[in-house]
Formats: sequence, C-alpha cells, structure tokens
Amino acid sequence: MEKQAKDRLWTKVFIALYACNFIFFFGFYMLQPTLPLYITSIGGNDGDVGTVATAFAVAAVVVRLLITFLLDKFSRRTLLYFGLILSLVMSAAYSLMHSVLGIAVLRVLQGVGFGFVTTFCGSMAADALADSRRGEGIGLFSMGTTAAVALSPMVGLAIMNGWGFVALFIATAVVLIFSLITIKTVKLPESTKPKAEEGKEKIKLWNRFYDTRIWYQTILLLLYGIARASQQNYLSLLAVERGLSTLAAYYIVEPVTVFVFKFATAKIYDRMGPKATLIPGAIGCIIAMYIYSTVKSDAWFLVSAVCAGIAIGSIIPTFQVWIMNAVGAKNRDLGSALYYNIYDIGIAIGSVIMGVLAMNFGYFGMYRVAMFIMIAFLLIFVIPVACGKKIEQ
Repeated sequence: MEKQAKDRLWTKVFIALYACNFIFFFGFYMLQPTLPLYITSIGGNDGDVGTVATAFAVAAVVVRLLITFLLDKFSRRTLLYFGLILSLVMSAAYSLMHSVLGIAVLRVLQGVGFGFVTTFCGSMAADALADSRRGEGIGLFSMGTTAAVALSPMVGLAIMNGWGFVALFIATAVVLIFSLITIKTVKLPESTKPKAEEGKEKIKLWNRFYDTRIWYQTILLLLYGIARASQQNYLSLLAVERGLSTLAAYYIVEPVTVFVFKFATAKIYDRMGPKATLIPGAIGCIIAMYIYSTVKSDAWFLVSAVCAGIAIGSIIPTFQVWIMNAVGAKNRDLGSALYYNIYDIGIAIGSVIMGVLAMNFGYFGMYRVAMFIMIAFLLIFVIPVACGKKIEQ
C-alpha cells in the first residue's frame, strides 16, 4: 500500500500543473489561426505575418537559453508565475494595438512568457512523478497539451467570427487568468539548483545552453519546424485566398487525428523506437504540404487536415520523448528547454523563409518548398536506418 501511494500518478501537484498547462495552451493557441488574420486586417502582409511569428519564436528561444542562469537567482515557481502573468497581459493588450510594429513588440513579450511557462510546466510535472510512472505521466501530460492546441483554434475562430478581434483577445486573457488561478491552488516544489560544492562537476558554460548528444535530433526537428511554419502561420490566409469554407472544420478534423495518433505513438515508440513513428509522420506531412499547394476544394482541404494530424501526432511526441531520454534525468530542465527551443528556432527560420516565398511565389511555391524540406527530413532519417545505423530511443 505504501509503495502504491508513493507511485501515485495523479498527485495534487501533477493535477495542478496538468490543468495549468492545458488551460495555458488552450488560451494561447486561440491566436494561432486568428492573429495572422488580424495582422492583415490592419494593413499587414504575408511578410509581416512571418516577421511577427519570428519575433515571438526568437524571444522564446532567447529566454530558454538563459534558463540555467535565471535558476541561479529565481525559483521555478517565480519564473512560472511571471510567465503566466506576462502572457495574459500581452493577450489583452492586443486589443489596444492597431499597428504591425506594436503587435510585434507585444508578441516578443508574449514569447518571453511562453518560454518560461513551457519550460517549467513540463519539467516540474516530470519532477512530480514517481520514477516508475514518469514515462506514463509525461505521455499523459503531452496528450493534454495536444488536446488544447488542437481544440483551441476552432474556438478562437468562432469568437473572432461571432464577436470580433477585441472579444477574441479579451477571451484569451480570461482563459489565461484561469491558468494562473489553477496553479495557485497548490504549493509547487522549489527548484533544485546544481551545486558544484557538493561534489558535482562544475557545469561548463556550453553545457548550460546545449547538449551535443542530441545533434541528430536537432537537425531533424529544425527541418520539421521550418516546414511546419508554413502551416502554422499561413493556413488561415490560404483558406481565405482559395475561397475555402471549411477552415473551422479543418480545426476539428486535424485535432481528432492528432489525438488518435499521439495516443498510439506513445505505445509504438516504446516498442519500436522513433523509426516507427517518424516515417509515417513525415509521409503524412509531405502529403499535406502537396495538397496545400494546389487545394481548391473543401473536401481535399479536410483530407490535408487528416494528413497534417498524422504528422503532428506522430512527430511532436516522438521528439519530446527522444530528446528527454537522450539528455538524462539530471538535465531535465535543460532537456525541456532544448526541445521547445529547437522546434521554435525551426519555426522562426521557417517563418522568415515561408513569408518571403509566399510574397514572391504565392502559396503554391511556398508549400512546395515546405514539401521538399520534409522529403529531406525523411531521407536524412531513413538513409542511416537503411544502412544499419542503430537509432537510440
């Protein structure tokens, strides 16, 4: 009985962090399909959409690079609270901003908050789990994130279409307030800072920023992030240009597919490793990008939603587990930061590239380039496997 209590999965701390993370991502991703539409509504273009997305991603990346230094001065609780408050204030402030430059500034600040919340919610949840159930718990935690990210764009579009952009931004801030309230219901554990004087090897400066054991995962995840930027930033604009009426339906079909595949991915990964999840995920993404480049019918647009859902549901959880396993339990804060950072750097690079391509070659050219990037992703992964290279889980 004592061991069962010790290994309990749904502790008060884990439940609070799980709820906080779910609500945060739900509120935050209400802006995914809607903020690009707002930017164009105030006179911005495809390049401006990419610039704003890049500014956000760069801010999140920079703040995560400083995580190990900030933990020398502040607790994880303090940084998490700060990130939540900053995110909700910036969400409300969008309603007062009517210039692309102003939106970019707010997005940078929101990126700082996003960097803190994503890093510490995940690492603190992992610390709240018993060793015997950490894999299961992280899988469930990730499922909550996926469900929130998948469902919230549809809600954001509904609010925007029904009541306008100001109501959308206020609603986003209100949702994030509930995320803060949820986490305040429990006493979170203090951070554990590395101490050289206790006999541990002094952490080298480079190792505070990166772990060279994940160079292979880094290359692949960067490529996926670059390609994914075309979908994350321009999908709603594509639907408007092509006269598609199923954008809201897209954000129903895609999340359902993501949820199904993410649930399956955890079990498949444990049994067969990343090759069993990344290959079908990459193929799904390639097909989705091809469809985006030529789509003119609502039916094919929904087919692309299924393919994109397969990609997201297979690729994202694979890299999260793959990177966390590679860096080891002692580097969990760094591993969490690196996973999000690598992905966000890819998004930032992709946002610039895809914005330029969209302006000069249209969405056809942009999505074809994204398709070839994913073909490169697939080849870089498949060729070593075909040559007998062992891929560690």
